[in-house]
This record gives sequence, structure tokens and C-alpha cells, in this order.
Amino acid sequence: MEFPSKNVPDGTGENLPLYRNVSRIYTTDQRCKKGLPLSMALVQFSPYVYDRLGAKSKFVIVNGTRKLKPKLLFKFYGMFPEILKKAIPTCCDSKSDIKYAKLLLEQHVDPEVEHEYDFSFPLYGKSMQDAMYQSNPFIPIIQAPSVALLVRSESVTSGNTKFIAKTIIGFWPMYLFILLIASSAGIIMWCLDRSKNEAHFPKPFINGAWEGLWWAFITMTTVGYGDRTPKSFFGRFFCILWIIFGIVIMSILSGYINAVFSASTKKNFDMHGKKIGAVTGSAEFKFGLSQNADMKGYKLASVAFTDLQRHKTIEGMLIDSYIVNALGDYFQNYNVRTHEMIDHPITYGIRMAQGSKELEKCIRRYLRDHPQEVFDMLRKSLKPVKNPKDRENLQQKEAEKLFHQDKIINDVRLYGAILVASILFIGLCLQGITYCTRMLKEPTPRTLSSPFVKFLMFLLFIIAWPIAKLLDCVLGVDYSTFFRRAELKELVSMHLEQTLENEEPLTGDEVLIIKGTLDMRNKTVADAYTPIHRVFMFGIDEKMTKANMNKVVERGHSRIPVYETDRENIIGVLMAKRLIPVNPEDAVPVKDLCKKNLLTVFMKDPLFNLLNKFQTGKSHIAIVKDQVELDNGSFLEKTLGVITLEDIIEELIQEDIYDESDLTRLQKKVQQRINKMFKGKSHPGMRRQKSYDPTRRNVRSVSDVPGEYVGEEENRPLLGRGFSTDSRTINDDDFSTTTMSSVP
Repeated sequence: MEFPSKNVPDGTGENLPLYRNVSRIYTTDQRCKKGLPLSMALVQFSPYVYDRLGAKSKFVIVNGTRKLKPKLLFKFYGMFPEILKKAIPTCCDSKSDIKYAKLLLEQHVDPEVEHEYDFSFPLYGKSMQDAMYQSNPFIPIIQAPSVALLVRSESVTSGNTKFIAKTIIGFWPMYLFILLIASSAGIIMWCLDRSKNEAHFPKPFINGAWEGLWWAFITMTTVGYGDRTPKSFFGRFFCILWIIFGIVIMSILSGYINAVFSASTKKNFDMHGKKIGAVTGSAEFKFGLSQNADMKGYKLASVAFTDLQRHKTIEGMLIDSYIVNALGDYFQNYNVRTHEMIDHPITYGIRMAQGSKELEKCIRRYLRDHPQEVFDMLRKSLKPVKNPKDRENLQQKEAEKLFHQDKIINDVRLYGAILVASILFIGLCLQGITYCTRMLKEPTPRTLSSPFVKFLMFLLFIIAWPIAKLLDCVLGVDYSTFFRRAELKELVSMHLEQTLENEEPLTGDEVLIIKGTLDMRNKTVADAYTPIHRVFMFGIDEKMTKANMNKVVERGHSRIPVYETDRENIIGVLMAKRLIPVNPEDAVPVKDLCKKNLLTVFMKDPLFNLLNKFQTGKSHIAIVKDQVELDNGSFLEKTLGVITLEDIIEELIQEDIYDESDLTRLQKKVQQRINKMFKGKSHPGMRRQKSYDPTRRNVRSVSDVPGEYVGEEENRPLLGRGFSTDSRTINDDDFSTTTMSSVP
């Protein structure tokens, strides 16, 4: 069947408007008998219908010259066009033929096709006994026996090294069981053999149990080094039982791992919940829905195939088996394979136009009388699929993926080989250098004259001489005389752990101070400052009443910051010594007592620079600020806290410093915990204490506290682990760590 190539999708043929007028006047049967042209609407669906572009040339006269003018034609082939090509001459006038055609984009009939075209194919039917398609006659032509599930070649199975590692680690309960049972067997063997075989199983429990555990492991794995063997009768009898039991245990473990790996290589593609493509409204699409697949509809099967193998937007595709057979060679060029043939018959047929009752009967009779022609056309259109991907051993392929096709395994092999080769090379070089050095220190004619020694010295000289010269150029100095900071710190730590003869080792405090001094170069204000939320301070408008005086005495700070309006706006410092002549009843304002013009530092300033400033004597406390970037890109200085000379000293000596006020608050804290512990009742063996005011002026240190008050050493047995004066366990919130700043 040949048609002009122009406008085939919209309908084509010679003098198409004339045909449309004729089709409105005459029915299909009338045109068939009168020898008038017929028409068809079709969907390209190989092997049922497919087209090929051809050409037909004819001579035309242009400006008096005869020229050969080619004419492009669409030629339609396949089972359905061939059947009509043979049936129409039998059923109609000899002049009747299909002269007009329309390409459909979907496998359904729209209203235009229903009224204007005589044959529409291939369309889906329910069975080979169907007689109607909607309200029109329907002639079943062929039935595909099954549906093919197409998947990408790599989509069914996947394995990698991570899976292996996860699987092996997942057996930890089995490993724990083996460890416990081996430990038990080792202890039993130690008990049975310790009296007669003390050399292999020592009598002390720890040593004997460890040797028994070692024996149990090497025995259950059937290695049997022989370094530990039972000697007693009962010990050997238990050894026989343990060997049998160990073989069973190790077989269970290896079988368990093998079963998991075998199961991982037998994965099957299940359509349940998968994204599967098929032609919209087709029998394959309906079948996919019945299998609970996430179906995606397409107008054409070719578009679905492109999404499967190129775009990878779907995981599989359903299509009938005859199409797979027809396109077998086409599938070989892509990473697609037939995963499964599912028994699900699909019927294809021809829908006839209204007014074609006689032609329908004739075509049915022709098909019934010539069944062999249908099978011959089917045989010519189909051929066995020989896709190599369909014959792949998926289980073997998956097993190979586990150990050979994973990037991690390849990297481990590569870098492992490099590492082993490097270690061997370095080890041989070191061994050779050591050997040559020993020989040179104690040279003898025999060693120096040895050919092996001469060769080794020559070989290592080629390697060692350039390296030595390179190190001399880079380092420039002898590291036996000078040390880096990190090396010097490590050397000091070694002096703490070891000492020379007739030499006292360094104490812990000395080591901390030396390390702190070496680290001071890299430390900044941010490492030692006190955050502002922990700073005790007064407002500029406050007055030094008795209550505030008591706060100063209780806190014990020698310098107290003073702020105005906001705590971040520190404008001065109040010296505690200036409060000595002040009468609390006078309520002197803080602004009359504070000293302004405080030193300001930033978070990144080195502690050494700040220490030099404090040494000038102008101030021993400084305000810590930092620059904060705003939304508009500008920077604003923000107060973050304070830092004192004592903070720097503590950072230098790597320990906290406690003064009398700290110990007083420590004692008060201890007393509060005791009262809370006994809820105000006297502890057995402890007399009730007198009331004590810690803010009395005449109390300047712990020695001023009367002896009847409970001290730290008395309370330590009561508190247990609840409190300690050691600097490493004291909570910063319990009491102040400085008397020069105002940290609470």
C-alpha cells in the first residue's frame, strides 16, 4: 500500500476532498461493490503495522524540457495491511483498493476516524470471539499469547562491598555467642588440666583462663597450633567433644554467611509498587494495574522504550510477546533485556465502519477459509529473539558484582597493593641500613669483603645520599640540638614519666607551667576571658548600702565592673579597697567611687600582649569586645566579657587559683549541702553548729573561722563524691575562681 508522504498523519491520498464527499454519499459496502476507493486509519505497531519511506519517479516537462521528478511515498507493511491487501480483491470489485490513510497517534478511535475511515487497526479486543468494537463491527485477527516484562540489564540485581561489610557486621550476635562459648570451654579446660599441666594452663585464674581461651579458639577453628595441649584424661576427652562442637559451630557460621550471600544473588524483579510503562488503555496497561504496579501511560510503545533505556524514568515496560520477537535485533543494541514472559493473551483486530456488514462477513469468511495465510505472515514477521542479555546467568553476575565490580573493592586492591609494596620497600631499606650500620661500626675483613655487603652498601648509598642532602637543604640544622615546640612539650612530658639516675623527675606542676608557657604564644583573649553573663557588676546609679557592701564582702572581688544602662556598656571599675572608709549608712553612689577609662581588648588579641599591658600597672582588668557584622554589612563593637591578670596567670600555670574568699564560699556551700542532706537535723556524732555570718569584717581568711564550725575535711566523708576542692572537679558555678575579676 503506497501513499504520498505529505500530510500522512492528517490523512493522505490522491484528491482527498473528493474521497470525503464520496464517503458521505456511499457506504463502505456500496463503494466496495462499485469499485470506489476505500480508506484506513492505523497505528504503527510492528509487526502488525509499520511503514517505510520510499520513492516513485516520473517524467515531467518543465519549460519544454523533460525531467525525472521523484515522488516520496509511504509504504505500509505488516500483518494487517497484507491481510486487507489479499481480502479486498476477493470481497470487492477489482478496482476497489485502499487509497487513503490516516496515522493515529493512540490506539483508540476518535469521532473523525469513526465516520470517515473504513478500516481502523490494530485495535485491542477482549478475545478471538469478539464481534463488536463499541458500536461498530470488529474482526479479531491475531492473539498474542503472553506479555513480556522488559527491564534494564542492571536493574534486577545490585551488590557492593558495603553490603558485604554490613552483612558480616550484622552477624555480631553469632560472634558474641562464639566468644562466650569459647570462653566457657577455655575455663573448663583450665579446671580439668591445671593440676597436671601447669606449664600450658597456669594455676592463677587470669593466666590460666586466658590460655584456655586461646586453646579453645585455635581448636574450634581446626587450626590447632599445638602450643597448648591437654594432658589429663578428662582434659583430652573434653578436647574431643570441643573439636566436634567447634566444627559444628564454625559450619553454622559459614553456612549462615553463605546463605545470606546466596539469597542476595537470587533477587527477582517484582512489579509490585514499581514504576512500569505501557501504552495507555492497552491490555498491558490494565494487566500492570492488576499486578499493583505504579503504571505510567504512553501514547506509543516507542516512547515508553526510550524512557526505559535512556531516560530511566521507569523501571520496567510491559509489551506483548510478538512485538518483542519482531524487535529482537533492535533490543540487542540497548541495555534492555526480557526479564519474564507472563501468560496473558492479548487480541488484536480490525474495526469496520458503519455500513460494512457485507464486507465484514466476506473478510471473516476469507480468514476462516485461509487460516494458513495468517500464520505465514506471522512467521515472516517474527523471528526468535537472540538477545545475549536474556541468557545471562544473573546469579553468577550478581556474585561477581559482590567482589569484582565495586569501586571500593577496586580501590582497596589498588591502594592495598601500593601500601604493601611501600611497606616492603621501606622495611628492606631500614633492614639494610641497620645491617650496614652494624657492620660499619664493627668492621671486619670478612664482612667488608663480602660481596653481598658491598652490593647492599652500594644500593642503599644511591638512595640514602640524595635523601640526606635533601634533608640538609630543607631542615638546615641538626634536630639533635634544637626542638620544635611540640617536640619540646613531649620531651617535658617524658621527664614527668621517667628520670635519669641521681636526678629528680619533674613534678606535675612544673610540667603544666612549662607547657602553659609554650602554649601562650598561640593563645588569645578568647581562651581566658570571662563571659559577661557570669560577671558580677554594679550599675552606675546604685548606692553602696549595707546590702551591696555585704555582696562585695561575700563575693570577695577586688575589682568590680560598673555599667551604665546596659550590662554590655561597662564604663568603669569599682576598687574594693575604696570601700574601707565608706559608711554603709551614707549610701554613697557608685559613680562617686568607680574608676573610669578601662583598658579595652579584643577576642583575637594575644595573651602575651595583654600581659605586657597589665605589667605597666595601669590596670589589672580589661573589657573584652569583638566586632559583629550587621545585616547592612557594617560592623559593631559588642562587649563580650572581662579578663583579669589572674585569668592570664591561671592560663599560664594551667591550674585554678583559690583565695580566702573562695574557701569561705566553699565552706558555706559545704554547710548548705549538709543541711540539705539531713534536713536541718543533727548528724550522729556531730554537734549542732552555731550561726555564722560570713560577711563579718573581722573575718579575712579560713583561719579566722572559729574551730567549732564544720570544715572541709570534716565534711568530706559525708559528701562522698558530691564535692571536692580539687581544681579539676570544682564546678565554676559553685564559687568564684578569681578575686581580681567579678566572676560569680
